[in-house]
Amino acid sequence: MRKLLVLSLTLLSIHSLFAQGQPIVLSNQAKISLLTVDQWDVMWAAFGHSGVRVFDPLTGVDKAYDYGVFDFSSPTFYQDFSKGLMNYMVVARNYRSFTRRYEQQGRWVHEQVFDLDSADTQALFDYFENNAKPENASYLYHYFYNNCATRVLDIFEEVLGDRIKFKSDHLTEEHTLRSLVHDYTYMAPFGKFGIDLVLGSNIDKPATPKEIAFLPDYTKLAFDNAEYQSATGWKPIVLAETIPVDLPSLREKTKNPVITPALILWLLFIVGLFLTLRHQKMPVVGRVFDTLIFFIFGAGGTLMLFMWFGTDHVDARNNFNLLWAWPTHLVLAFFLISTKWTAKVQRYFRVVAIFLVLVVLLWWAWPQDLPNAAIPLVLLGAIRAARAGFVN
Repeated sequence: MRKLLVLSLTLLSIHSLFAQGQPIVLSNQAKISLLTVDQWDVMWAAFGHSGVRVFDPLTGVDKAYDYGVFDFSSPTFYQDFSKGLMNYMVVARNYRSFTRRYEQQGRWVHEQVFDLDSADTQALFDYFENNAKPENASYLYHYFYNNCATRVLDIFEEVLGDRIKFKSDHLTEEHTLRSLVHDYTYMAPFGKFGIDLVLGSNIDKPATPKEIAFLPDYTKLAFDNAEYQSATGWKPIVLAETIPVDLPSLREKTKNPVITPALILWLLFIVGLFLTLRHQKMPVVGRVFDTLIFFIFGAGGTLMLFMWFGTDHVDARNNFNLLWAWPTHLVLAFFLISTKWTAKVQRYFRVVAIFLVLVVLLWWAWPQDLPNAAIPLVLLGAIRAARAGFVN
């Protein structure tokens, strides 16, 4: 009896191991759908999220494939992030745990169920299953061109080929990547300002329909207007839409922030103007103030220059903010703390003052959408540079 029991358990174990290695064959009732998640009030989730669900009531498969996973605990995460080398991964989750997570965060989840033939449903499922294996899961992330939303489009185009058509007639307005970023960072003015400072003119060109789909909401719209060629001919790819998590959107719940970079920088401008008018009575304070202001200019310019030439952040290149944030200020700022300046230092700040005035006068003519919140800072720099260069 014991031998029979041992033999049965051994055979059962062998069968289980064998079964685990076999691909799952979906039934003809299986469906694939796109999951679109609302924004959240943190910068890394400000643009929303996309996932893919595979549901088969007969085999019990109900998975959500999540391409937005990154590992904070990686010893090189922050180093890689600063260089633009961000490794994300796809993870296959239980569908209920996927939706529960976003429900707990207060974010709605919309689902678009696709009307696909069984063969294409199986092909997409096999792709996602293979992609979610540990050895295949990682990919080089890019916030515009290779993220959780764009990968879904790319995979459908790769697997379905010319049997899927993404139309663009629903896009009636012209957008740039920067204008879209602005539209989705209304709740985070400081994050928006930082993005405007470090990303250059590359994102101010008219965006293509494919580029616009870096936003999950626009990926959803792309599928809403897509057509699929089944065995019976062309038809809309979306069969039905549901709302698994029905909650108010973040946009509806968010009030306009009171404290913004523009407010702080205009207050700083007023302080600088006051110190300029009272320079004879407060010379030491004025010199310290100038040193700090131009050090900030120089530090900002150095960061922009590093992002341009020292990283793989391609959209940080061609940054016209360097017209006013000169990296050389990082060194020259310390000459302002002295009471005696050389003629060369004075000439330098004369050039700075004139150049900053020209930058402001041509603010809206440059081929980059420069941040309006920086105008008071640039005006302040022009006034203080003029005092250093012409008055001393």
